Amino acid sequence: MANYSSVKAAGASTFVALNDTPSSFGTAGQTVQINTGTNALEFVDQVVDTAPLIKAYRYDDILVTNTGEKRLYLEKAYTLNTIKAYVDTAPVGADVTLDIKKNGTSLQTVSIPAGTLTGSQTSLTHSIAANDYLTIDITQVGSSTAGENLYLVFTFN
Repeated sequence: MANYSSVKAAGASTFVALNDTPSSFGTAGQTVQINTGTNALEFVDQVVDTAPLIKAYRYDDILVTNTGEKRLYLEKAYTLNTIKAYVDTAPVGADVTLDIKKNGTSLQTVSIPAGTLTGSQTSLTHSIAANDYLTIDITQVGSSTAGENLYLVFTFN
């Protein structure tokens, strides 16, 4: 990172002494941007993206118990807030049960009750670090009729 305290231009001996810069340094966490008149610089608060990140997972076909091998990676740190599960064909006789794993370790169980098409876990606060990954184990599929075409929606903040 450049040290602007020693900038020498147009007779100015410091960064803030230049004609088109703020008269003082901003506060911690602020960044420099061009002002709306496009004729000077100003310090502004950083914009924090508060929109949730939504990731989806799909398993097509009649469900069978299995150990998930497909990995869902996250590029930066997030908190897992909700998991919503859907099937096109409801399980009969027993629930569909899923084991959501983080880096191979059980993190959260989600169930779709027998005779229904949806299930969810909400108000979660699981921390996910950058480059962590999630996998989905299908541990139960129904007994007399297996669920079919699983769709999961993960919401992170």
